[in-house]
Amino acid sequence: MFSGKMNHTIDAKGRVFIPAKYREELGDSFIVARGFSDAYLVIYPQAEWEALIEEIDELGLDRDARLLKRYIMTGANPTEMDSQGRIFLSQEHREYAHFEKEVSFLGMGRTIEIWDTSSLEEQTASEPVNFEDFLSKIKAHGHHI
Repeated sequence: MFSGKMNHTIDAKGRVFIPAKYREELGDSFIVARGFSDAYLVIYPQAEWEALIEEIDELGLDRDARLLKRYIMTGANPTEMDSQGRIFLSQEHREYAHFEKEVSFLGMGRTIEIWDTSSLEEQTASEPVNFEDFLSKIKAHGHHI
């Protein structure tokens, strides 16, 4: 499970170091894809990516399911780390996520999000609006926080 937040800098060639604590769990190959509804990227370990695609395929072949799959697939790049633990982020991905130089890796359990650091700071400056409602839902499912 991925957790924590770490900052890194993108070099002039579009490469960035994967935080060392994530490297072993990610494995040799994984997928970097666009995020949903906000400008960020998501790193999916191969098994998580395959599970996501299976879930989308189970939605059927209606127009909305095809549009969702098309959005996900066209924004996804199979990726490998180099011997120094860096990955290359495509120009398309860097533009989509508004990356300048400083990015933050955010462990999100089964995936890792990559954010422009200033954008993430804006997102997390205050607690979620419905934080109490969310905690109630979690407790209703028998989880302890």
